[in-house]
Amino acid sequence: MTLSHPTAWATVALSAVASLGCNVTTSNPGAPASQPSSAKGTAAPATDNTALPPGIYCYSGTGNLDGADLDGVVRLQIEAGGRVTGVVSVTADNAAAGTVFTANETLTGQLTGTTLTASFIERAGGEEFQSDDEWTVDQDQIVSRTLTYNSADCAVVESRLPEDFRDDAQSNSWTTPSTST
Repeated sequence: MTLSHPTAWATVALSAVASLGCNVTTSNPGAPASQPSSAKGTAAPATDNTALPPGIYCYSGTGNLDGADLDGVVRLQIEAGGRVTGVVSVTADNAAAGTVFTANETLTGQLTGTTLTASFIERAGGEEFQSDDEWTVDQDQIVSRTLTYNSADCAVVESRLPEDFRDDAQSNSWTTPSTST
């Protein structure tokens, strides 16, 4: 499949982020473990049937989808009761087609046990894409249908997010993301 239009790449990147059923080999050797944090710098015990206590969790992962190399980061904020907000940024680099596209999304959802049921919103090329998905989330990794993201240092993840997405997991506000075509 050859994709050259930014909207087509948005669809590929959205598929990668929202996990629309493609299997991908993933790796992230040597990723440092992240520690959950809250406003006070310590995580409270897990409550309300969630596998993770309230706090901020960061992950990164790589893989391949339809010939495009994927490199993504996720930042989640889990609140008491299992409410989750976050941001996702995935870059799809198809060297054969000579194209690179970055998809940046916000997510909102509910964590029950280790299952995160979430809605994802991406805005690219003046269009809005919305999708729903379920991920398996624990302190060590996120497993989606497309990528496995491993625990990562939040400072590293934060540095890889577009500036308008930094600290967004707390407010879940949206400004137009930066994209490269």
